[in-house]
Amino acid sequence: AVAILLDIALFMVLYIILPHGTSTWREILPGAIGAGLLWELAKPVVAQIQGYCLAGGTELASFCDFRIVAEDAQVGYPPVRAMGTMDIMWAPWHLPMTKAREFAYVGDSFSGKDMAEMGWATYAVPPAELAGFTERFARRMANIDNDMLMYSKRAVNRQYEAMGIRTGLMSGTDVEAMSKHRPAAQE
Repeated sequence: AVAILLDIALFMVLYIILPHGTSTWREILPGAIGAGLLWELAKPVVAQIQGYCLAGGTELASFCDFRIVAEDAQVGYPPVRAMGTMDIMWAPWHLPMTKAREFAYVGDSFSGKDMAEMGWATYAVPPAELAGFTERFARRMANIDNDMLMYSKRAVNRQYEAMGIRTGLMSGTDVEAMSKHRPAAQE
C-alpha cells in the first residue's frame, strides 16, 4: 500500500492559486494535507491526475475543488477487496448511487473519462494535453480577485456542510476501523 501511495504522489500534482507573499505551494500544503484540510484552504485547489489514482490518492483528490484527469487515468480503491472499507466515504458525495456502491464494494478502477462522465472529475483530457489544460484552467482562476475566490469557495462549501458533508464523511470512520479488525483482515 505504501508503494501505491508513493506512486500516486508521483502522479498527482496540485496547483494552488497562491496567496500574496507565498512563493510556492510547498509553503502552505503540508499542513493542509496532513490534517485533511484542503477543504478549509481559502484558495481553490486543482488536482491534475494521470496514471493511477488509487485508495488514499482518491481521497486526497476528492477533497480538491477541481479534478482534471487524463482520459486514460485509472481511479479506484482496490483495498476494499480485502483490507477494509474506504478510509473516508467520499464516493456517495461525488458519484451516482449505484456507481458509489460499485466503487466502495468492488474497488475496480474507472478510467479518467468515466470519472468525468460520472461527475467526480471536472474534466478528462487526452494525456498529452493534461499539463497545459490544467495550467490554463488554474490561470483562469488566478485572474479572479483572491477575496472573491475565497468567498465563492466558502459559499459553496457551506452549502455542502448544510447538507451534512462533514458528518457524512466522518460517520464511516468507526465502520472503517472495524473492517480492518475482522478475522479475515488478519490473513
